[in-house]
Amino acid sequence: MVIAICYKTKVPEVYNKGTKWEKAIDTFLAYYYVGTLEQAKEIVRKLNEEKPEKLFNGLPADCANRTYFVEEQKEMGAY
Repeated sequence: MVIAICYKTKVPEVYNKGTKWEKAIDTFLAYYYVGTLEQAKEIVRKLNEEKPEKLFNGLPADCANRTYFVEEQKEMGAY
């Protein structure tokens, strides 16, 4: 399993507006985390409580508009 730090936006992003492919999406991947699930949960707790300006990689955290959460994903296999 791979640990992902994800976020949900308060207002969904609308893609292909006005077309038959229009779609509103509110859940996104922030980054993959290398560590334990417990460590990832602690990072998410700090993001949601402390509301830093930036993530560890320098990208904006935008905590006023995002709620972070941890998700475990299956690894993609070799074909």
